[in-house]
Amino acid sequence: MNKKRDALSLILICVLLASALAVYCIVERKTQESAALSSDVSDILNNSPEESLMPNISVGYDGLLRISEVMVHNQAVLPDSDGNFFDWVELENISDHDLSLSGWSISDRPKKRIQSVPDMLLSAGERIVVFCRDFGLSGGEVLHLLDPDGKEQDSVLCDMSDAPDVSLALMANGDFEETRWPTPGFSNDAAGYEAFCTAFSSEKIVPFCADGLKINEVMVSNDRHPDASGHLYDWIELKNTSSNPLNLDGYVLFDGSVQEGGWSLPSRELSPGELIVFSCNGEEPASEKNTGFSLDAVEEQLFLYNPNGSLADFFSLHDIPIEGSAGKETSRPGSLYYTEPSPGEENRNGLRRVAEMPVCLTAEGAYEDTESVEIVLKAAGDIRFTTDGTVPDLNSERYTNPISISQTSVIRAVAYEEDAAPSRTATFSFFLNEGHVLPILSLVVDDKGTFDNMYNFGNKLPTVPANIALYENNERVFGQGCDLSMKGWTSLDRPKKSMGVEFRGRYGGDLHCDVFNTGVSDYHNLSVRAGQDYSYTVIRDELFQNLCLESSDSLYTQHSKYCILYINGQYYGVYCLKEDVNAHFYAGVAGVSYESVDGFRAPSPMGSDFNKLITEFVWTHDLSVEENYRHVCDEVNIDGLIDWFLFESYCANTDTAGNLKMYRSTENGNRWDFVYYDLDWGFWYWEGNFIILLNRVGNVGSEMPVLLERLMKNPEFKDRVLRRYAELLQTTLSNEHVKQRIDELADYLRPELPRDRERWYLKMESWEEQIVNLKGILDKDRGYASYTLDLLCRTIGLSEDDRRFYFGDL
Repeated sequence: MNKKRDALSLILICVLLASALAVYCIVERKTQESAALSSDVSDILNNSPEESLMPNISVGYDGLLRISEVMVHNQAVLPDSDGNFFDWVELENISDHDLSLSGWSISDRPKKRIQSVPDMLLSAGERIVVFCRDFGLSGGEVLHLLDPDGKEQDSVLCDMSDAPDVSLALMANGDFEETRWPTPGFSNDAAGYEAFCTAFSSEKIVPFCADGLKINEVMVSNDRHPDASGHLYDWIELKNTSSNPLNLDGYVLFDGSVQEGGWSLPSRELSPGELIVFSCNGEEPASEKNTGFSLDAVEEQLFLYNPNGSLADFFSLHDIPIEGSAGKETSRPGSLYYTEPSPGEENRNGLRRVAEMPVCLTAEGAYEDTESVEIVLKAAGDIRFTTDGTVPDLNSERYTNPISISQTSVIRAVAYEEDAAPSRTATFSFFLNEGHVLPILSLVVDDKGTFDNMYNFGNKLPTVPANIALYENNERVFGQGCDLSMKGWTSLDRPKKSMGVEFRGRYGGDLHCDVFNTGVSDYHNLSVRAGQDYSYTVIRDELFQNLCLESSDSLYTQHSKYCILYINGQYYGVYCLKEDVNAHFYAGVAGVSYESVDGFRAPSPMGSDFNKLITEFVWTHDLSVEENYRHVCDEVNIDGLIDWFLFESYCANTDTAGNLKMYRSTENGNRWDFVYYDLDWGFWYWEGNFIILLNRVGNVGSEMPVLLERLMKNPEFKDRVLRRYAELLQTTLSNEHVKQRIDELADYLRPELPRDRERWYLKMESWEEQIVNLKGILDKDRGYASYTLDLLCRTIGLSEDDRRFYFGDL
């Protein structure tokens, strides 16, 4: 009995050993297959797959591995061992023991696209970076981490901006946050970023970027360092970091916005350690001293390639301090920031990061019926602040407790952190007991003395750094840094002046906000307009533009928003925030790219396409001939031209010669479109209706009267003009409708105008009289609509029968 039992036990043991051996062989084979399928992994942690790994015998996989960082648009942060910039995922062993990654995988679509994690042993607390070579990530996708059983152990929504080289990192508070300081392979904090940058020194991350020609320093938005010819261009400094002479011939410098091919460096030998600086002027052709491309001050990626076509160096440029630079130092690897650029000289005193801007925990905007407001600020470092609109520095007051204000004030704050350049200036505006019903526009200029000189004397030459913010319904609509300058011509001689705002790369680039609720959400410029009519009705320009917006899809004009303007906390009265008319404006409203736009302000430049159309075709051809008329229609948006002609003539604008801008785009037919703007002189000298634009009276230098006069000889064009005016006079331009619009604008502004009139030494009674007079024009003779029609019929010689045919009894 015992012998049988012993024999059975021996057989059972043999079976178990055979089964275990079979299981081991299967797991080992799958482990090898998984390793063969896995993507290349950056050697950040100096880990490599073990030659043989025992299978992970954990009963479950919960709480072992997690996603700790993701980069969706890796353009110039971390290449794989072949120099390719794939998206990547960082995984962290959060267990208390070594973990085999055999069988683990990542996926953006678990049922379709799965990528194995490299088969290796990951120590407790260590991280590994996996490049997404089998699938690409995109914003809005969910990344999944799957254990060897195929069960999801972690996931993250890639809810992040489209900006390149921004990672989504798991922070100490347990939330994923976007960061411009990615730390692949290291902790997601300042120490981890320093460690990531330092890892470059051992060539573990980028083994192919050995000593040789390197990108040493870069400056964007250069306002301080002129080149040999005195020009202020962006620039790139290269350095020979090897111990031997090096010839630049065959090297190619490439930026992310340049077409394929890049810029080939000139044949020039650099001694060991020698520096060379090249200008980046995109307005001039490439040459031995100029790359032929400009640098984007918001975001730029630079790549330097060897003569053999392999990657020699790369640089992701972002958050560069205003008037500062980014670069590298021999003694401290990784990218650094410099508040004092040094073109042609060795870099010193670099800082690893730029401090995060302070945030305000107290809601900005208007406060009514209050004695004071407590302003609470927050930042990672030391905060310095001012309350007079000036830019803080280390000598400014330190923030230690909430700031108490009892009147309208502007708070500006800068944060200082260890081993970081000072943050950009944060600006917060508060309006106490002002009682405004209109939106509030706050302009805060860095140099109030320079601005006062510009404003008081109407000086258009200088610009000043500023911050602009809009508050509506007691909430901040937007706030951003900008350059501020004076706008206008004749109006600059008046006390209340107009200004222009430009959103430049150095301040964060274009404003991304649907300011006027039109669907357009990208603005390069805005206009803060007073206009020549501010001392009269205030509403002329906006009245006519609003009428145009109501009824025309073919004629472009500005959207606007009346606001109460404060400059550095001081009241400046009623202004109108408007779209600024330029190529950026046209690109936005026409839905085309800025690069595709061509345009000018009338009169057209000599030799330009439009000028040639007038001088070489319109002047010399009979436009009543169908073929000739069709040629003009191919070059010009006829519907837009007709509406521009009718709206300008209706309001009897005597200032049309130079106040016409025309644009076209290769993306929408390349026909000239027209912009209707600057209408302060409308409804003044109404005897000029139609005569101005058809008889060339008062329009010296403008080609439009010639074009319109000759087009009116074409029966089809003339018919379209008459039918369109008949439609407008019975709808948008009817006397009753225009009166209604005048009353609406006047009622909207009336509560705010007494204070505005007082600020600019004007009388409220005078404004009320101007509004009455404006409406009185519409009652002229049989009514203004009939009056303008009389002038049109007289100017073009329209018979009574044709008049009744098109306009009835009007």
